[in-house]
Parts: sequence; structure tokens; C-alpha cells
Amino acid sequence: MKGHSPEGWHHRFVTAGLVLCLTISSVDAIEIHVSPSGNDDNPGTASAPFLTPLKARDAIRKLRKAGELESESVLVNLHGGVYQITQTLKLTAADSGTEQAPVIWQAAPGTADGFRT
Repeated sequence: MKGHSPEGWHHRFVTAGLVLCLTISSVDAIEIHVSPSGNDDNPGTASAPFLTPLKARDAIRKLRKAGELESESVLVNLHGGVYQITQTLKLTAADSGTEQAPVIWQAAPGTADGFRT
């Protein structure tokens, strides 16, 4: 059939597989939210975000120490706005997670301008 080469099927199969893997990976991720309008006494959820990236880092370290991050990725969503940073955020190699369960710091979905300090 015209336009249906074996290479085309292979390409579509690989693409579908990647989409499936990314979807499964995102389901297994723990999400932490940080916002300039948050509070570090909050649980770090989308509706009750942390105030500082430092609190997010410390929460991840606490989860790792409790053994809760063996196979789960962590997405730290930084919401847009101006952050009042009073202490340097120091990240070590251990804060990166693992190849199977990375810690990813990203602008929160829908955040157009990122974040500023």
C-alpha cells in the first residue's frame, strides 16, 4: 500500500512506545509544588504549595531517608512569580535521584515566564 512502508510502522510503533513510557513515568512521579504565594507549613501540593525551593529540597530528602523514593520520580513544579530567597539552595548529587527515579525541577505547567529570585 502506498505510504505504508515497514519503516513507517516501526517509527509509529517506537513513537507509541515512547508516549506510553512517558505516560507511565509521569503517573509514577511524586509531584511537589512551590509558589511565591505558598507556605512552608503546607504539604507542597498544587492547591497548597510550599513557599521555598529549600523546603521542597528538604521534603525530598525526608522522603528519600524514609525509603519512599526507591522507584518513584519526583517532579518539583516551580510556579511563576518572584521568590524572596534568603538562603542559598544547595543541591548535591544525592538530590538528583537516580537514573530510574530522577528528581526533576521544572517550571510548573502553564507557567509562562518561569520564576525569578
